[in-house]
Amino acid sequence: MNIIEKVNSFFKTNRISKSSTFIVTVSGGPDSMLMLHVALSLKLNFIALHCNFNLRGQESDLDEKFVVDFCEKHKIELVKTHFNTIEYCKTKGISIEMGARDLRYNWFNKIKEEKKIDYILIAHQSDDVAETIFINLCRGTGIRGLSGIKSVNGNILRPLLYVSRNEIMQYLRENNIAYRIDSSNNTTDYTRNKIRHKILPVCKEINPSFLNTINNNCKNIREAEKLYDYAIDILKNKSISYKDNEIRLDINTIINSPSPLTLLFEILLPYGFNNHQCQDIIDRSQSISGKKFYSNTHTLVKEKNYWSLFINNDANNSILSINGEGVFRKDNTELNVSIEDFDYNSEFPKKNEIALIDYNLVKFPLTLRHWEEGDSFYPIGKKKIHKKVSDFFCDLKFTQIEKSSCLILSKDNHIVWIVGYRPDNRYKVSSSTTKIIKIVSKKI
Repeated sequence: MNIIEKVNSFFKTNRISKSSTFIVTVSGGPDSMLMLHVALSLKLNFIALHCNFNLRGQESDLDEKFVVDFCEKHKIELVKTHFNTIEYCKTKGISIEMGARDLRYNWFNKIKEEKKIDYILIAHQSDDVAETIFINLCRGTGIRGLSGIKSVNGNILRPLLYVSRNEIMQYLRENNIAYRIDSSNNTTDYTRNKIRHKILPVCKEINPSFLNTINNNCKNIREAEKLYDYAIDILKNKSISYKDNEIRLDINTIINSPSPLTLLFEILLPYGFNNHQCQDIIDRSQSISGKKFYSNTHTLVKEKNYWSLFINNDANNSILSINGEGVFRKDNTELNVSIEDFDYNSEFPKKNEIALIDYNLVKFPLTLRHWEEGDSFYPIGKKKIHKKVSDFFCDLKFTQIEKSSCLILSKDNHIVWIVGYRPDNRYKVSSSTTKIIKIVSKKI
């Protein structure tokens, strides 16, 4: 089966109509020029995209000119762009390989949406699959990292995954198709190139059918991955419950599962926790309540029978200034602030969501913030008893997430109201009160 037949078979197997619209990503290298030639041969409805990463000076510009000239000659619509890749990678603190990948895929998807195109064709081939698996093994991976590159990943298609680099070079020679060689591919400065030039040749020497073996292994692992995902989903449903903005993970269910570490890792991976952290969490599953574990985005807290998972709100350390009447929002709470005349003999609202504050005792601006260790106040109705807010939380049996999400309304360093729970006695209305600040809180 030649390459054109393999691509045709790919479309049929995956039920992709050749009358769809496509993007063909073109660097000017052998793989992408083959993909471009195949798209022309199959008379696909497509446009070409080219990225200049500005990494190789004049060589990058010559690649761009080569692609432009080819597309003009064959009347192919071409969209191109330039990236300041080095600056982007410095800003993000990532490698050139990773940065270039992010830039190109983000741009591909942007053009796809703008032009309402169905699919993006990427010219990855079987050598790329083998290289990717070795990269994942070197960096550390689970089962998904061993399943290779997906030939269909949403709207991204890779029809050449069962075509080797040698087959591509032979096809280009036989059909007299020109291409550009990226000189950086010949160095071993990058991880992929080290694998390409030092590891794969040895593997092919040991097993001349090494690429076929890798592809067959990937097929088998992908099938095993389906069973793995099926079992993980069942166990996740048994382990996870939700309360407001909190995710609760049942400790006993996870610990008693066939593989506690694997299950916890699959649950916590989307929230930024790594395998080492998950092992630490498992090891401390019998520790006292309150033990915390952090990712860049979330906090996991050990409670009595479950782990509580919630987002690290970047606004936790920020304050919101309330300068007068209006509606103010912080996190998932909305405060409606009004200034009203007051009659002490009228009926008082008896709701925790409403605070009445003597206007003459508190002046704007007020501050809305999160609770901090060391906060204290005089709870209304407690006859001038001074109380730590942490003790107040303990009385109400607050969970860690309820403590972390609780908002404090204050004037300077004095608490005016623990929002939604208890005002401070020092600012309560009295028989001499004629004007009040009325604050109504609600969850949004």
